[in-house]
Amino acid sequence: MKTTAKKSTDKPRRKRSDVYEQARREMRDEIQKWLESLPEELAEDLKQLFKLLAEAEDPKAKSEIAETINELLVPSSLLVKLEEQFKLSAADAAVRERLTDYRKKVGKAIKKHRTAKKLSQGALADLAGIPQSHVSRLETGVHVPTHVTIEKIAKALGVCPSQIDPGFESVEPE
Repeated sequence: MKTTAKKSTDKPRRKRSDVYEQARREMRDEIQKWLESLPEELAEDLKQLFKLLAEAEDPKAKSEIAETINELLVPSSLLVKLEEQFKLSAADAAVRERLTDYRKKVGKAIKKHRTAKKLSQGALADLAGIPQSHVSRLETGVHVPTHVTIEKIAKALGVCPSQIDPGFESVEPE
């Protein structure tokens, strides 16, 4: 029986779990660096939302929190940068302009109803279950609110969602 000795130049094989663990550590470190580079207020909001997401047990609540996180992570400024990078067509620029108009109209409607109720942004945020800084970004048209966020804000303000977003269509359970 012939045996072959392992060459000294052969690298030891790493276990698959070691590779995954190393990738996980590297990803965690990259996310930490990225979070540290964010404006302090946004980073705090995200940390708070991720904590709420981890603690949430209700699937609907988890979904709503995840959508809020998405709104914070994908600001309109990123869309503008992508347009510039990929030199989108005039039709795409027109779509972006309509989206900008939409964000501003929704933001003005939120602010109008909030001030009519004599609520601060912080009070509205508490009632809607979203960060105050997110209310600010919505009112100034920086972020596009999701369907869920519009519903939360409308409920907190005691108005119909269509009073905030005229194109809002409620989805009624069947």
